[in-house]
Amino acid sequence: MAHDTHNLDKFGGHLQANGGTARGQALVRNDGFDILKQMLERCYQEGDAAEASFPEYCQWSQPGEGDQEVASTFAEETGKGF
Repeated sequence: MAHDTHNLDKFGGHLQANGGTARGQALVRNDGFDILKQMLERCYQEGDAAEASFPEYCQWSQPGEGDQEVASTFAEETGKGF
């Protein structure tokens, strides 16, 4: 599950100050819509590592901040009819 954050750098500092650890550096890339910052947290769940879940934190650029001039939108029928 991905959690949306408004300021990933500030959140990462808060995470570390409270004993959390990230899985490496934050990733920054263009995901096809705009700039995406992504950070994965370590998971200490017992069992098979291939089946363990781990928290993911994301920050997308806000309209006017990134390379794109238009905010990402989705069609109204998205997610319906499953």
